[in-house]
Amino acid sequence: MSRFLLSKFKFIIFVVSFFMSVSASAEMLCENTAFSSALSQIVQAAKAEHILNHEVKFFVVKSTVSNAYAFDKDKIFFTTSLLSSIKNSDFFAAILFHEIGHIELNHLEGNPTDKLMDLFFSSGPSSIIGLYGKAQFSQDQEIAADLYSVKSFAALGLDPYIVGRALLEITYGPSDSSMTPFYSHPIAQMRKDEADHLVPSLTISKRRFILPKWDKFNWACNAGEMK
Repeated sequence: MSRFLLSKFKFIIFVVSFFMSVSASAEMLCENTAFSSALSQIVQAAKAEHILNHEVKFFVVKSTVSNAYAFDKDKIFFTTSLLSSIKNSDFFAAILFHEIGHIELNHLEGNPTDKLMDLFFSSGPSSIIGLYGKAQFSQDQEIAADLYSVKSFAALGLDPYIVGRALLEITYGPSDSSMTPFYSHPIAQMRKDEADHLVPSLTISKRRFILPKWDKFNWACNAGEMK
């Protein structure tokens, strides 16, 4: 039981750290012209192929927490730590389409903050069954969003196996597979396997989208408000 509680504690620390970043984002929003241009090109291609059908605003937040997060059904956040760790536009597109998947698959019905805080305040052995259920629900959503990213790559004529490689290299997850049932995300290798398993059933578009150049962006992080 102690290992389960340790996994839960690690997840709570991560959630609190990330939401502290988001809540303070009015002072930490970041900009870079080259990144905005690259993002715009990918988003326009996603809209043209009906990968993205909602109006979504994108924000870069200065944070040491490496993550991307879809929020309130019309916002996607990226942290500077995550973007600095990404090696190329292929990997960025894999993460972007994953977050778009959460929106397009209606994973954000209801208030996501309420769901996370509910998880935060549940504790003790009596909450283990509830925690398991919530974690499984989240894990199912993460896999579904991964598969949405794989399908998006195929629709744009890109190599869908890239998604699995990106998941293995970039995403976080429990280090011990025995903790997985109580963690919000499946282990990275499991996610890669699920993504790769889908690929042979897909038809790759012959109209190949050329992803924009990726660079090490220098962020201008000034005080500002989300609009």
